[in-house]
Amino acid sequence: MNYRKEQKMKMRKNILLAVTAIVISLSTSSYAATLEVGSGKPYTTIQSAITAATSGDTVLVYDGTYHETIIVGKKLIVKSVNGSGRTIIDAAGLGGHFTSAVAFGSGLGRDTELNGFTIAHGSDFEGGNIGSYDSSPTISNCFVYGGTAVYGAGIYCDGGALLLTSCVISGNSCAYGGGIYCADYSPTIMNCTISQNRTDNGGTIKDARGAGIFCSSLSATVINTIIWGNTANGLPNTISGGSVNVSYSDIEGGWTGTGNISSDPQFVMPGYWSNNGTAYTGDDYWVPGDFHLKAASPCLDSGTSSGAPSIDIEGTPRPQGAGFDMGAYEYAEPTTTTTVVTTSTTTTAPPTVVTLIDFKAIPSNSTVTLVWSTASEIDNAGFNLYRSESEDGEYTIINSSLIPAEGSPTQGASYEFIDNEVKNRKTYYYKLEDIDLNGTSTMHGPVKAVPRLIYGAGK
Repeated sequence: MNYRKEQKMKMRKNILLAVTAIVISLSTSSYAATLEVGSGKPYTTIQSAITAATSGDTVLVYDGTYHETIIVGKKLIVKSVNGSGRTIIDAAGLGGHFTSAVAFGSGLGRDTELNGFTIAHGSDFEGGNIGSYDSSPTISNCFVYGGTAVYGAGIYCDGGALLLTSCVISGNSCAYGGGIYCADYSPTIMNCTISQNRTDNGGTIKDARGAGIFCSSLSATVINTIIWGNTANGLPNTISGGSVNVSYSDIEGGWTGTGNISSDPQFVMPGYWSNNGTAYTGDDYWVPGDFHLKAASPCLDSGTSSGAPSIDIEGTPRPQGAGFDMGAYEYAEPTTTTTVVTTSTTTTAPPTVVTLIDFKAIPSNSTVTLVWSTASEIDNAGFNLYRSESEDGEYTIINSSLIPAEGSPTQGASYEFIDNEVKNRKTYYYKLEDIDLNGTSTMHGPVKAVPRLIYGAGK
């Protein structure tokens, strides 16, 4: 793309965001209000609440997947009720220019906040998932994945000083700045995990730059952050461009700075890019992973407390150990079941939060439908599903976000999930994980299925 066309597109985007900010900021109010979004609430879309809100208001978003793009053009707090695992802004299918999943207009400060969302599948020339223009908002506790762009598939920031805390930026793909692209910008990135983003423009590693972070000018400050497993044209690449000040972080390949390390962070289950069975990279897709840290991770207790957030992306208090962990997730020791024996009674703590009735894998043509039902659910946050091609092999998570719980302590629920990323005549094994509100999980399975073109006909 030539320079003149690029500048024209950038000018059009800035005009659009500026006009939108003016339009949605016309109303005034003498006090701050909370506008609720969700099923059965006064607003059913996040953007409609933002448009109706006045400066200083809070937009409170309940559980659900919101198929929309939003523009924040005034001082607001936009936050979810139950966090990124249960509140998704999904821009899939809303492609075209000026369709960042989330965009911030100019002139906003740190008191404009976005907190507790999964932000996915945005596609734009700049800022596939998040674009910030001459603004300094605060983005916290968000999972940003599946974005595509030319510049900044995960986050693009141009002007201002964005603050990014306790976020995961993963599975984004573009030409420059797969995870984050900084143009004339000085962001602060604290306790984030930036992993498995990629840049690919058909050239060398020098042509496709900043798979993790790219700074075209000014500088970025990175603290307590993990940047690992990002690639440029197929080769490991972390940070490129201007000045980036890094401290107390785990950077693949190393980076000069106080407290930095370069060691495998030992994620519980890293995601990966699938080649979809072809050599063509354009049809690759990202398979989500689990970026919690294992007990032996070198990132545990290795961060600094200075400026660090008090909770992690899931709301777990920091620190849990002798010091603050690097990355978006604070490691918490698994809770254990205890039995208290007295001379008169025996009291046993509940071994699981979910009473599972059944868990089945039903094959059909190029799909497997996973169904399960529960008799009761106590403090259940939701479920994850995992797939493997061998019963004792490595299992990979297949749902992009936590499947919300629907049962209660007195009444169970039924669930269904369709896995479309399978091939006929191959055997697949599945496990089901339930997770309670404290982060304790129980694994069920495996069950297996063999999808076929005509299932049951032996063909």
